[in-house]
Amino acid sequence: MTYIAEKAYSFKVTNIAYNLVRQTPQRLCLCTSLSVSSLRALRVNIIREKQLYQQETFTKKIKSDKFRILQSAIVPMESKNERPFVLGLTGSIGMGKSAVSAMMRELQIPVLDADQVVHSLYSPGGAAVTLVAEAFPGSLQGGAISRTHLSKYVINNQENMSKLEGIVHPLVQLEREKFLQKAASSAHKLVVLDIPLLFETGAEHTVDAVMVVSTNDAQIQKQRVLSRPGMIEEKFNAILSRQVSDEEKRNRADFVVNTACSLEDTKAAVTSIVETLTSQKSQSLKCS
Repeated sequence: MTYIAEKAYSFKVTNIAYNLVRQTPQRLCLCTSLSVSSLRALRVNIIREKQLYQQETFTKKIKSDKFRILQSAIVPMESKNERPFVLGLTGSIGMGKSAVSAMMRELQIPVLDADQVVHSLYSPGGAAVTLVAEAFPGSLQGGAISRTHLSKYVINNQENMSKLEGIVHPLVQLEREKFLQKAASSAHKLVVLDIPLLFETGAEHTVDAVMVVSTNDAQIQKQRVLSRPGMIEEKFNAILSRQVSDEEKRNRADFVVNTACSLEDTKAAVTSIVETLTSQKSQSLKCS
């Protein structure tokens, strides 16, 4: 499989080979001398090659049986620079994702914050107000959806949570599509989708790479969260129960940004990632 993955880069194939490298780096490294980081770097190179050679059509016939699996993945490329590189940004509660998102904006990278989108949807006149109010009577306060009142319906109630997600997620997706369409017409090489529940909702498959923000320290995380106004341990634990563990997120990420260090060090790591993804040749994938 690794031999195929290596040749995938040479032939600049798209989704099938890309997903082969993307989704199973740990499994692949068990049957090869290549490390997980090498396979992840290979994945980003595939992505970059897709973007750099989108005007080419690859018609080379693959005769070897080892490459036959790749034939269906070789397709005509779309026009060059059709869209920027899409980076998914995520992290568990209290890990510093909002700070990293702000750093991205300081670097002039367009960011779509899913939480801000939801806030807008819940605000007076927002597209979700009527739908959520009908589903959860009492959540409507002053013409807007009150997250405090809404939380009483969904905390520790999976049925209600699923109902809420069924209302909100399609509306968020619509805003995401608008954002990407606008970005496609711009000169930006990179855009960021800030998605708190990226892995939990399967959104990792809609982005080109994933960056996870983490302290790698559960105690620091807990201290940060419980210092927030109105936050109690029961609510914190309920939120954690709905999130993929921090360790799993770090293992599944392409980039990990450590926020347990100084802001200067964190920003340096973020800047390095941005430079990697906006350069024509990607380098090391894991930043920690």
